[in-house]
Amino acid sequence: PEIGTIPATGASSSMTMEIPSTEIVPGASHILLYAVSEEYGKAVTPVQIPLLDLAIPTCAPASTFFSDMDPASGKYSGALTFERCKNDVAVTRYLAYWGDSTTQKLADSEVLGTAPASIVEDVAVIRLNFTSDDIPASATDLV
Repeated sequence: PEIGTIPATGASSSMTMEIPSTEIVPGASHILLYAVSEEYGKAVTPVQIPLLDLAIPTCAPASTFFSDMDPASGKYSGALTFERCKNDVAVTRYLAYWGDSTTQKLADSEVLGTAPASIVEDVAVIRLNFTSDDIPASATDLV
C-alpha cells in the first residue's frame, strides 16, 4: 500500500515526506520511493531505503553457552555462543556485559564483546578474552 505522496514543486532540491505512525506491513524490509509523472506514470526502478524500526527489541538471545578454553588458572577465554532472536527485526547487534544477576548488567560494566545482527546463521558467537583480574568483584553473570 502507498505510504504517502509529496508534490514535486518548489525551488528546493531537498524534499521531506512526513510518514505518520503506521503498522509495518508483515514481511516489509524496505521503503520504496518512486518518481511519478501524472502524464506518463511511475518510474520503473525505485530508490530502496532499508526499513529499520526504531523500537526496543522485544526478544532475547536463547541457549547461551560459555566455556573457558584457557588452561591457565585465573585466566578465561572462549566463545560465548547463543541462538539469535527468533524475531530480530529491531535488533542491530548483540552485546555481552558483566552482570550482577541473570538479567541486569553491572552499572559500570563496559561491553565485553559484540556480534552483528546481520549474521545469517541461527547461532552466533562472541569471542571473549579476559583474566580473573578483569572480572568485577560484584559480577555473577554474563548478560
